[in-house]
Amino acid sequence: MKHRPAADFIPKLGIEEAGDLGFAEAVTEAAAEDIELPAFLPKTPREPPPDLDAIFASGRQAGLAEARAEAEAQLAALRQEAAASLEEARQRWAEEVATPLTTQVPEALDALGERLADATGRLLRPFFDSELRDAASRALIDQIRPLLAGDDGMLIRVSGPAALLETLRHVFPAGCAVEFVENDATDVRIVAGETTIETRIAAWVARLEGTGPDRRRRKT
Repeated sequence: MKHRPAADFIPKLGIEEAGDLGFAEAVTEAAAEDIELPAFLPKTPREPPPDLDAIFASGRQAGLAEARAEAEAQLAALRQEAAASLEEARQRWAEEVATPLTTQVPEALDALGERLADATGRLLRPFFDSELRDAASRALIDQIRPLLAGDDGMLIRVSGPAALLETLRHVFPAGCAVEFVENDATDVRIVAGETTIETRIAAWVARLEGTGPDRRRRKT
């Protein structure tokens, strides 16, 4: 069996080839007269390329500003924490150190005063002994005079250290009934009937030595 070409099955319309070519040219000329094409097509303007340096600089400035703000916030927080810590430390110092000092300082000053008084007393005692003896002698003489003025022959008994008795021997007039008794006591004691006169030299010496009854006891 033979195969036939597909062109054999297409019907012919009876139009001459020359006529077909003329018709195509006529259509082309009519279209050319009705449509006038521009000499060239307009081009769409292109956008300039982005400025990468400007974009980088802008981002850098924004980052610096953000970092600066964050650093300032952190610095402010640290300052507040430091101030709070300082106030807490000051309060703790006041409780642990300053409060005990309110009692320790007066005690230390009292102890210092007692030590100074004791040292001063020991240094000045040799001078005060003679001054006290003289003062005691003058005081005794002033008190003895009323006894002598009212003397009715009663016995006057004087006892004490020899240094003071030697001074008092010249006070009593001749013929007066006076008995002098020397002893190791510091004070002079005069007894005339029911009247007793006594010096207070021992008390003064005890105060100088820090052993007197009016001395405050030191805390141990």
